[in-house]
Amino acid sequence: MKKIYFLSIVCSLVCFANFSSFAARTAALNGGGNSVATICAGNNNTQVLYSFNVAYGSSAQTISGITLNTTGTWAASDVINFKVWRNTAANNFGTATLLATITVSGTGTQTVSGLSYGVTTGGTTYFFVTAQIAAAGTAVDGHTIIFNAISTSGTAAPFTYSTSSPTYSGFTTASGSQTILSNPLPIAGASSVCGGSSITLSDASVGYTWSSSNTSTATISTSGVVSGIAAGTTTISYTNSCTFAATKTITVNAPAAITGTSSLCAGAIVSLSDITSGGTWSSVSTGIATIDGSGNVTGVSGGTSLISYTVSGCASTYLVSVGAAPAAISGTPPTLCVGYTTTLTDATSGGVWTSGNTSIATVGSTTGLVTGVGAGSTLISYTTAGCNPVTMSVTINPSPTAISGTSFVCGTGTVTLSDATAGGIWSSSNTSIATVSSTGFVTGVSSISATF
Repeated sequence: MKKIYFLSIVCSLVCFANFSSFAARTAALNGGGNSVATICAGNNNTQVLYSFNVAYGSSAQTISGITLNTTGTWAASDVINFKVWRNTAANNFGTATLLATITVSGTGTQTVSGLSYGVTTGGTTYFFVTAQIAAAGTAVDGHTIIFNAISTSGTAAPFTYSTSSPTYSGFTTASGSQTILSNPLPIAGASSVCGGSSITLSDASVGYTWSSSNTSTATISTSGVVSGIAAGTTTISYTNSCTFAATKTITVNAPAAITGTSSLCAGAIVSLSDITSGGTWSSVSTGIATIDGSGNVTGVSGGTSLISYTVSGCASTYLVSVGAAPAAISGTPPTLCVGYTTTLTDATSGGVWTSGNTSIATVGSTTGLVTGVGAGSTLISYTTAGCNPVTMSVTINPSPTAISGTSFVCGTGTVTLSDATAGGIWSSSNTSIATVSSTGFVTGVSSISATF
């Protein structure tokens, strides 16, 4: 009873139903052959591996020995013993009586002698074969035990009888094959993965189930593909139906996001940082930007470079833009009227144009086209990535309204003209006809007309 109780603990997770049937002796089988396709390591004769029945004649017979032929990949270390049970109740293992125990010394033919079992004359006896499988770690996962079918009717096999001429009708049987489930073989594959990346694990034991103990760190598919999600560790298990499992610890390396300024001017220095310690900094394009071991980025020339921070082979990346310092805006500061345009240029390409006061003048951000909007002055700026801007002042003059006053003058007479728009300059197109002062006072010189 102590032995049976111990085994109930070992197999409680996967063999409980079978063990309960054995303990209660109520299990029933239908026909010959095996009852199950797999058997758990540590099972102690609770599952029928093989069954057959014999119909006997009217003469009394006594069985003195048993011979069972086995094949498969099993080894002697996988099985401790086989047991043969008997019952006259049709296909009923639950109430069967132990006939013999066969201690395993090797694979192949299994025999036992010295028996004295008188068969039931004129009836059928049902026989059942069970096994005590070695513990997990000793029994090898995937090994098979095959009982060869008793296919010859009219012979005494598989029994030895104490009489020389037994009479029976023949055997009803089928071959039986079971696969031992024990500790799966070790899981093969890498022990770490980057966040956002994947690796594939494998196991020479096939047909079992993959699982991850921490799916917030990494998940695993039914085919063994591990996907890293967040930094940390998880235990990957490969489990069979007997709950025996191979395990592997997977570390997910995932540096935090890089923080800092993403643009700088050539010759300038900015600092980047990452809260994950122990990593190394690198720049893809050192002709554009370099970075030292402390995360200090130095702009070299205009362009972009991908900065990486790598921890245990896994990288977080950050794109920095380096601008070339802009040259001075070309030309002299322009003056133009409201509604008029002029184009500014800079020898340094790739910059952006902006206006300090768009109610006075606007400028195309990429074209440098300035348009007068209202009277006044404003600064037009040209900026490249991360660099201080260069500027130019633009003056916008209001367009004058129509001149008011007399449009003719007699001889050397005078008239006064005016314009509602202040700040303008008066001029005459023909001073030999008429002159005009800075205040709009017109003096005739001859009788020919002039335009003001």
